[in-house]
Amino acid sequence: MRAAPTTIVFGVLMTIVVACSSASPAPTTTTTTAPAPAASAGATTTTVEPTTLPGSEGFHTRRPGTLIIGTERLERPWYIGPSAELVTGGFEFDLASELARRLRVPSIQVVQSSLVLMMTGQDCKCDVMLGGITITDARARALDLSEPYLGADQGVVVRKGTVVDSVAAAAALRWAVTLRNPTGIEVIRTRVKPSTEPEVVVNNADGVRLLAEGRVDALMLETPDALVIAEANPALAVAGQFRTGEQYALALSLGSPNTALINDVIREMRNDGTVDLLLRAYFGVEPANVPAIPP
Repeated sequence: MRAAPTTIVFGVLMTIVVACSSASPAPTTTTTTAPAPAASAGATTTTVEPTTLPGSEGFHTRRPGTLIIGTERLERPWYIGPSAELVTGGFEFDLASELARRLRVPSIQVVQSSLVLMMTGQDCKCDVMLGGITITDARARALDLSEPYLGADQGVVVRKGTVVDSVAAAAALRWAVTLRNPTGIEVIRTRVKPSTEPEVVVNNADGVRLLAEGRVDALMLETPDALVIAEANPALAVAGQFRTGEQYALALSLGSPNTALINDVIREMRNDGTVDLLLRAYFGVEPANVPAIPP
């Protein structure tokens, strides 16, 4: 895994912020890892100098001074740590930390939460959810979805030496896909059209096991996850990807007064190179640069 230490990543982030100070007027602050306040003993937070905006101009959090981040997945390289209370790094953790800094919220806390419950109007126990949430019409009707921060096309994981240089080559393979990846299932059935039905597995680990055992030839995953799997398994590689145009976003309660501020900061972080920096640190390559599989 190419996960740079959080302190190194954010040292570079501070350089970007200073260079782009005209686009982000917040004063320069320092970032450190510290225990959560007594109200949430044991939680891991990333603390910066408090520079909260006054009155209605500021970002409103459910707990003063803390941005609570909800996620369903506590997996490398998204969140690194044995539990939500002990997260110390990761792509989405570092993204959340920089988000809080620019929103002038002094600290963050990670909690496990449910997107489905949030979509039904129940309390997620968080200010925002950040964890591989793709933008869909159904979610957009039930939630406020932010500006996208990462593309999520469909990557093809194979054993090294397997070439997938066309849809015809892909159609000759035996496929696996996870139940939680309906877009991948749709791509296999409508674009790849293999001669055999894909194996639908519960999770990524099941798909990797089938692939390693030679029971399938290819595993369809969202491209960021495909890169993670290939990095962790030297016998595997990402052969390419199918472009679907899907993207990850943060989720807030429908009608949240915080959505516009979140959108402004996400745009800044895309435009000033912060997101690309984190992608290189945690993935080694930007998912968008994985070659598309031609027709």
